[in-house]
Amino acid sequence: MGKNIENMFSVAGALREANDIVLESLCCSMNYCDIIPILEEMRELAEWLGRELSSETGRFAKPVALYCKNMCAAIERIAASEGISHVVYKCNIAACITEINRLLDLEYNILSSKEAVDKYRKKIVDDLISARESVGNSEYKYRASIVLCAYNKLEYTQAAVESIYRFTDFSKGDVELITIDNGSSDGTREYFYSLPNEKKIEFDHNIIGTMAGPIAAEGRFVVLFSNDVIATPNWLEQLLCLLEQNPDVAQVVPTCNEESISRRQGVKTDYENKLENAGRAVEFARKYNRQDCRLWEERSLLMPFLGIYPALLFKYHFIDASYTQLEFVDDDLSTSFRRAGWKMILAKDTFLHHFGGVTLNEGRRATQNNSLINMRKVYYDKWGVDAWESVGDLPGAELAFRWYKIKNDDRLLVVEPRFGAQFLEIKNMYRREGVRLGETTALVADKRYLPDAVPMFDKVVSEKSIEESIQTLDGAYNLIVIGVSLNQLPVNEYVGFLRGLHEKLVPGGSVIVPIENYAGGHYARELADGAGFQGEYSSDDFACRPVKVFSVGRLVKGICHAKGMEEYHLYGINYAEDMDDNKRWTEFATEGKTEQEIDSLKRVCSWRMMYLVIMKK
Repeated sequence: MGKNIENMFSVAGALREANDIVLESLCCSMNYCDIIPILEEMRELAEWLGRELSSETGRFAKPVALYCKNMCAAIERIAASEGISHVVYKCNIAACITEINRLLDLEYNILSSKEAVDKYRKKIVDDLISARESVGNSEYKYRASIVLCAYNKLEYTQAAVESIYRFTDFSKGDVELITIDNGSSDGTREYFYSLPNEKKIEFDHNIIGTMAGPIAAEGRFVVLFSNDVIATPNWLEQLLCLLEQNPDVAQVVPTCNEESISRRQGVKTDYENKLENAGRAVEFARKYNRQDCRLWEERSLLMPFLGIYPALLFKYHFIDASYTQLEFVDDDLSTSFRRAGWKMILAKDTFLHHFGGVTLNEGRRATQNNSLINMRKVYYDKWGVDAWESVGDLPGAELAFRWYKIKNDDRLLVVEPRFGAQFLEIKNMYRREGVRLGETTALVADKRYLPDAVPMFDKVVSEKSIEESIQTLDGAYNLIVIGVSLNQLPVNEYVGFLRGLHEKLVPGGSVIVPIENYAGGHYARELADGAGFQGEYSSDDFACRPVKVFSVGRLVKGICHAKGMEEYHLYGINYAEDMDDNKRWTEFATEGKTEQEIDSLKRVCSWRMMYLVIMKK
């Protein structure tokens, strides 16, 4: 560590010590005039540190420099006002000092070596595991702290704030609102001044992903409320009841209008997604919001347009500051919770309106420094797997249950669950139907996903090969589901592999097999565009890993000739956006064919995904 960096740490330490003195003094009602000299020394230290960091190129140099500038501006405001409160100081200066020290440590002590990074990340997961034993052990001033952060977009911020005050019960004194003006220039700060809440964080300079709000929070649960969200009747009470009844839940996200969220977290609404329709959103929610635990869906990944968390988790800094453009923070957060054994719930019984992408859309559209591309690589480099390809979400798989009737105590095997999205969808289905799911087992071929499977399943099997794993399975199963497309499994001979799974079924059981249909129009267009079939994502832009392409017809014929596997169903999933591609490809593929062949090709060419359901008599 160079001399200049040592000096920076020394200054940051001096700020921390001075901060302790001021906080203690404010608690003792020390005279304002006696505090001002300390604040002036702190301002000079922060100015020096900010100047030194301005020439540094590290990942966190810029945000630390911005915290220094915001802290200096806050001290100047306090000096000009000739008065200081404990709340104002804690929100605008103490929170900055906490983040300055944390991010400096990350930059120069942790990111300096791979060994230190691995140790740090393991500690976060270990701390989150330990935190599960500490739920309910601490006292809090409030039941909940709502943190609303705004960066311009005043008209949306006003709608959000007005809805919070309208539909949140502050009369009991057990809920607090914390507002953050994150460097706005459109009147947001003046608007926040007019509000009755005591805690107001005021930054002159925008810091993406600031954690100042949770630092200032004193509630048992912390709500991170975006300024493009409309609160609705009963919203907070329903979310708090869910968390209070489930101490093993780390994150709860409500549902919203489907066009403003991905991962099938939204619901259809009867109005357009426009600011002037905020009233219609409220009326929709007034009918929709009815607490129903059957609609609490466990998820392996959540997109928190609004999230509520146990406050104790924030002391473990579970939100990774490495995502400097905010994208993939939710994927990273979900991975940490999942691997620490916490549950995440989508509250499908609670609706809030989400306008969507008010702050982040510009970075997503950029041709240079694209936030999605940049942050996807950060995730891959951290976890060694791709955030998007690892989810294990298979749209349309629920249709396979037309041929399988779920019942109490079904034993379930999931082959290659990855992040477990498909497994949890099945688990939620049993919950919705009021049916008790029996023992669950994961067969993991790619050992990178063992940390995801172990906390989620009753049993996990992972031998050297997928065939060996099947041989070691104990007992028989009512339902076997492959959690990724068959094309992605490390299998040498597909009919033999499926026969091995079929043998592990009880009579009346089913195997559900998803297959990517590379004979469809979607993939034909990708080939024509030179994109090729998409292999596994890599942080190396020029890496090209092959995917497996095989004849679905030959696979089905092989199954027909395999003893005991004659009973099966094959169906496909259409995507509306593929319609034009399917039409063009069908016209080409059917040229010169018989009428019967044309009918068959039209059907196959329209499918992007196929599902093969094999039953056992």
